[in-house]
Amino acid sequence: ARWFHRDTAGWQPAPESIAVTGTTSCLSPDGSAAMLLGQRPTVLDHTGRGQPVTDLELAGACALGAGGGIVADLFQTAGGTRSDIRVFDAAHAITWRRDVPGEALLSAHGTRVVYTSGNQAHELDLRTGAELRAVPAVRAARYDRTGALVVVDAEGHPRWLD
Repeated sequence: ARWFHRDTAGWQPAPESIAVTGTTSCLSPDGSAAMLLGQRPTVLDHTGRGQPVTDLELAGACALGAGGGIVADLFQTAGGTRSDIRVFDAAHAITWRRDVPGEALLSAHGTRVVYTSGNQAHELDLRTGAELRAVPAVRAARYDRTGALVVVDAEGHPRWLD
């Protein structure tokens, strides 16, 4: 893995790379940390130190917010695709966990996270794990840069929610 920083000349690579076993990552909004996927969920900082988060052995999807994040292990069973999801706070303590059918889609903004599974979006407070709202008839959900939740229905029509 290699970090980049921005200066007056543009984006510059860090002088050294860091050996990791992950295949890709998601980045925190301020760029201070990344979660590596394809290995045990680990939040990595610029020094190369990693802190494992959650009890999951593998991570297949993630999203980081300002106060923690959401991560999922995607796997196949005889009954179909499933996702083990964990939500964690800024101290990396698990605040919510669930095994859901299908491949969960994840997004984060600030202290909120959302996952989509089974044609429904579920928005959670990542600090407490409390469900803030469930939005039915949704195939995908993401936060825009202002923090509004954008959901897409089965016909591909987007809708912005406060």
